[in-house]
Amino acid sequence: MFKLTINEIVKAVNGYSKNIKNDNISIEKVVIDDHEVEKNCAFIAIVGKKFDGHNFCENAIKKGAYLLIVEKEIKNFPQIIVKNTTKAFLDIAALNKKKFKGKLTGVTGSVGKTTTKDMLGQILEQSFKTLRTYKNLNNEFGLSKTVLNLDETYKAAVVEMGMSNLGEISALSKTCQPDIGIITNIGVSHLEFLKTRENILKAKLEILDGMKKNTPLILNGDDDFLKNLNIKDHKITLCGIKNNMNLYRAKNIKQILLSTVYDLYKKDKFLTQITLPTIGEHNVLNSLLSIAAAELYSVSIEKIKEALKNFVPSGMRQNIYTINEIIVIADFYNASPDSMKASIKTLSKIPSKGRKIAVLGSMLELGDISKTEHQKIGEFAVKNNVDFLYCYGEETKEMVLGANEEKEKQQKNCTIKHFNTKKDLICCLKENIMAQDVILFKASLKMNFEEIFNAVLSF
Repeated sequence: MFKLTINEIVKAVNGYSKNIKNDNISIEKVVIDDHEVEKNCAFIAIVGKKFDGHNFCENAIKKGAYLLIVEKEIKNFPQIIVKNTTKAFLDIAALNKKKFKGKLTGVTGSVGKTTTKDMLGQILEQSFKTLRTYKNLNNEFGLSKTVLNLDETYKAAVVEMGMSNLGEISALSKTCQPDIGIITNIGVSHLEFLKTRENILKAKLEILDGMKKNTPLILNGDDDFLKNLNIKDHKITLCGIKNNMNLYRAKNIKQILLSTVYDLYKKDKFLTQITLPTIGEHNVLNSLLSIAAAELYSVSIEKIKEALKNFVPSGMRQNIYTINEIIVIADFYNASPDSMKASIKTLSKIPSKGRKIAVLGSMLELGDISKTEHQKIGEFAVKNNVDFLYCYGEETKEMVLGANEEKEKQQKNCTIKHFNTKKDLICCLKENIMAQDVILFKASLKMNFEEIFNAVLSF
């Protein structure tokens, strides 16, 4: 974090100070968790639905906080009083970003934003000290914490912006003020709240709210909602596989064992061959978006190529392991219809003499389309030659219905089953999985599929 004077903070949060003798004193750390308090830092008392940070002010003072930022007065202690401490946290992060001399890229989209963020971050780290969002801490608190970590030692930053409703990305963008924007796609995640893809597009385009005129915006040129966008005052770069209008394009995509190789083109010019230690066209697209951004940082194509060759996904996203001659695809961080289909395609394309087993959980937050989309995923799994479809979660009963209907249409010999308990599912897997099988685990985070995965690892 850059040094911020109390006077600067007061102006940024539009508050008023009390019991402060010298407002030119600098604050070098801002926290919202009293466990993270250090001497001479500022503690912000966030008011949430289930907690009130004002209850922790006393502990923050005991641990050495120099300044409190509060909504209600704490007697006899230096403080800044504001209307809303959550907004104040965003405002202070925005103040810190304004002092940053490097480029910051903001990444949003329905799916693929964490992978794209990580790919770009790992590319930039080859050339600069780069700050990036930890895992997927992409809400108002996670993004603010990330931006507050910026200081004069960093030359580049990549932050992820998530949302569940309109207005949220606007606040995040105004906080991190992206110098480059990326939108990975417009899917159907969060339809429970936003109802239509048109509203999702509107929400994602809020990334522009914090971007200056003429700053670049990098888009998925294969996405039907993004490829024809005409946005004034921003330079649009399209990336993808299918659209001839894409500036960055992947051609001759080949899967070699558990890696993907493709030829990278810029316009009609061949640049190089890219190797990714992951599989699936969705990861090719994510890499194209990251390449387009990396070139804006003047990173050489050789360094881009080397970084992508050694790419490591973060968190619980698609990781592929070989355990006891069984290939396991672990992808249980998030599940939307788009990401579910991408994972099933990945499963179907992995070369193996064994069987293809899809262990799928519920896709949450789909609202009125949940029933239909779960049925479609069941159909999709059968169409992509899954040998076993094992489902867990109330919503996945619709997957089983869709899969069985497709099975009858195509007269395929595949096993489709719904499990009422994780225990039953784990027992079935342990009894039936054999060497050379390929097994996919995919579900929304709240389904806690890592428990099933860990049980599979233990056999």
